[in-house]
Order: sequence, then structure tokens, then C-alpha cells
Amino acid sequence: KYFAPKRRLGLPGARNYGIARATGNFIIFGEDDVEFTPDYVETLLENMEKEDADIIAGRQIFVYPRETKTAALKRAGKLTAKQLYICYPTDVNFSVDLGKNISIHTLMPFALFRRQVFDRLGYDVSIGGNYHREETDMYVSALERGFRIVFCNVAFVWHLNCLSRAGGCRTQKKLEIEWSLL
Repeated sequence: KYFAPKRRLGLPGARNYGIARATGNFIIFGEDDVEFTPDYVETLLENMEKEDADIIAGRQIFVYPRETKTAALKRAGKLTAKQLYICYPTDVNFSVDLGKNISIHTLMPFALFRRQVFDRLGYDVSIGGNYHREETDMYVSALERGFRIVFCNVAFVWHLNCLSRAGGCRTQKKLEIEWSLL
């Protein structure tokens, strides 16, 4: 379902707004620069049950400008488990093919949540920015309350080039990259 608040709430507020109106047993969020593969949600549901997970998300395969999805998947397949952590604990390379599902402390925003997670917590509206803030806070809060988080190796999404279009999180990421180059 699509819900539209009457005013801008920021990402955490908008997610809480949608959660409060959701009626199902599972909740998943999309992103403006992420395309789900046709079996993404079904694969997550199957693995959520198999792994007894409360929160689960798959790999993200970055698709660069002028790169086909097939080429992107092939490139991502060459990454090794040693490349899982990029710079710091919340900067995880979710393109890596680990060959198995693993329990993990953080995920990307396109995770599937059991409804019961949001019965006990929500996104902190005082935190804005990118997934290093509001997303990480959600996962830390979930772990503190005993929820199990799993990285699903067999499901994946296409993470489209963040600098090729304007709007939403893409614009913010573009600004972060430009500022870091100054």
C-alpha cells in the first residue's frame, strides 16, 4: 500500500507513519535507488523462516553507469568474505557472496521485518541523514531487544547508480560524495 502524509516527515518519520498504517505480519521498505528482483521478498520470507530471523535482507548488487545487470552480478561475484567490511562496522559491503546466510549486526534499508519488531520499537525521528544513522540505530535497538538479524546470501536487489539521477537519497548521496572530495 502507498500512504502519503500531509507534510514531510523525513525518512524515519515517514517510515513510522507507514508502519502505523500497515496491517500485515511483515513489513519491507523500498528505496528510490533500489530495484527488487522478482523473487526478492519471497526468498527473504523463506529464509526468514529457515533462519528464525526477525529481520532479514539480501545482497545489494551495485549497477554502475553503462553496466548491465549481468556484468554487475559477475563483478560482485568476485568479491570475497574478506571484503565484507569496508571502513568501519556499519559500512558493510552487502554485495559480497558469502556462500551462506549469517547473523549480522546491521543491514541495508531494504530489509524484511516481522511486524512484532515494530510493535516494540520504531525509527528515531531525531536522527536524519543516511543509513549510517537512522538505519543503524534501528538495527542496534533491535539487537538490544533480542531480535535476530540475518544477512541472506541468496536474495539480492539491484542498487542503481546513485549519481545518475536526482532526487531522494540519490541527491543526498551525491552531495556527500561532492563534500568529501572538497
